Amino acid sequence: MPKTDIRALILHEFSLGRKPMQALQNITQSKGPGVVSRRTVERWYAKFRDGNENVEDAPRSGRPVTIDEDAVLAAIEADPTLSTRMLAEDFDCSHVQIFKILHKLGKRVRKGRWVPHELTQQQKNRRLEAAQQLLQRHQETPFLDRIVTCDEKWCSYKNPKNKKQWLTPGQPSVSTPKPDWRQRRALLCVWWWRGGVIHWKTVPHEILAMEIFYNFYFID
Repeated sequence: MPKTDIRALILHEFSLGRKPMQALQNITQSKGPGVVSRRTVERWYAKFRDGNENVEDAPRSGRPVTIDEDAVLAAIEADPTLSTRMLAEDFDCSHVQIFKILHKLGKRVRKGRWVPHELTQQQKNRRLEAAQQLLQRHQETPFLDRIVTCDEKWCSYKNPKNKKQWLTPGQPSVSTPKPDWRQRRALLCVWWWRGGVIHWKTVPHEILAMEIFYNFYFID
């Protein structure tokens, strides 16, 4: 998305009297995450407050732009998810310059680990209270022996062939095709408690919906 279009969206949010954080949320919801950073929104809000509503780039003198490397480092450490283009917008330079600075500073791109969601402090407190209540209840009336759980695992009917072969020196090996991922398989369902396995059952792969599986094999 062109930078001028992003700035026009920021100007639109500013003209509606919205706060920078609200503008950032609205733009992110409409155009997707990573389109603009909080720093960029705040910088353009400051320009608009000064009466400058021009969203075009200022004329350049042709001389290389001097970039504060410490400021770049501080920005990326405050938010490691910032892209080079977002930083380039913040520091009014090219993303190639930002990339070179980050490389010089020893920064490398690594993928983070996704988590289901981040818990608020209130949610953490509720989980702690629930855990304490369960422990107290177990001390008064033990119930762990009455808990039954289950899990499922897809199992192929046929194990893959062994690729290792005994051959005479100089004898070419025989190629082994990869197993077809569409091969028939069964769903192994196991129920157990703290004392061990209670019951297990295999289900053909044609029955994919778990509600159909439980209705067909257990309710009937």
